[in-house]
Amino acid sequence: MNNKLCVTSGWQYTDIDVLACALAFAELNDCIAFLPGVFNASIPNSVRQWNLSYATEFPVEAEQFVIVDTSTPKAIPPEVPQDKIIKIYDHHTGFEDFWGARGQIEFIGACASMIYELFGDKVPTTTTANLLATAIFANTLNFKASITTDRDIAAYEKLKHYTSLPENWIEQYYSEVEKTMLSDIPSAIKNDIKILANNFVIGQLELWDTTLLLNNANFQKSLETVMTGYENWFMNMPSIKQGQSYFISKSEYVKDMLANGLGVKWTSDVGIADKLYLRKEIIKICKIPR
Repeated sequence: MNNKLCVTSGWQYTDIDVLACALAFAELNDCIAFLPGVFNASIPNSVRQWNLSYATEFPVEAEQFVIVDTSTPKAIPPEVPQDKIIKIYDHHTGFEDFWGARGQIEFIGACASMIYELFGDKVPTTTTANLLATAIFANTLNFKASITTDRDIAAYEKLKHYTSLPENWIEQYYSEVEKTMLSDIPSAIKNDIKILANNFVIGQLELWDTTLLLNNANFQKSLETVMTGYENWFMNMPSIKQGQSYFISKSEYVKDMLANGLGVKWTSDVGIADKLYLRKEIIKICKIPR
């Protein structure tokens, strides 16, 4: 193993795209994957039981670093010297100028699609193929999000030849994610929020059927608790079954912004958009400072 090279991502949490990208890059380059962030609800129990190899302690012997699925400087683990970062792979725009030639930052559905393209003709292990394929459909909302690209679709179609996933895996995956969220709603919310410039907060929970949470009193209470202290925030909840994104916010500024930018129609503090949106897409469309 090349102990001098380390691939890592944001310190706050690890989601399915981070997990897939980091482990796939580590496999391809025979290096260390360092994942300090707690696994969030997008990584259900069945995925956690796969053969996952990564470090949670900082690899002190590493001299070069590759960052996947984030390019926000403050999200990078503080142990990582930024002058030792040799490459950034991300699908969240906004920091292209900051990283310059080191950054490969592209507006694509899944960062996992970008990482799989690095394999070329090399065949990934079954576990890596399973992770990458799952991350791709999860980050494109089962290919129904408008941010889905031909590259995402092509990567997924190729990966299907190397996976060992059950035929109903997509439905099973989302069912497990929903159960994980409902079993610990406060953690599900806290482990998938992004704090942007000026303490602007965006939460996101991707569900098969968002109405399961909208009608859950514990969810409403937990959301208010997590967002206490923030003036401008919203929760984005794409519902794949309905093909709509649901929003919750108490800020009139946020409501106007989403109404004008996305056409969200509000009834009290709940809004509905007539299509599926992902957080990175909303940030770009509404020009929210990062």
